[in-house]
Amino acid sequence: MPELLIGYARCSTDEQDLTAHLAALGKLGVDGRRIYVDHGLTGTNRA
Repeated sequence: MPELLIGYARCSTDEQDLTAHLAALGKLGVDGRRIYVDHGLTGTNRA
């Protein structure tokens, strides 16, 4: 059975950039369609 790679990238502020995270996951062989992105909440923006 072939290996299934799934990636997860998260940033918690608008100033953070996921480019480096996505590039690193791609270098590991994770298909871009299998990378899930979370523009998460922080303790300061949960209103």
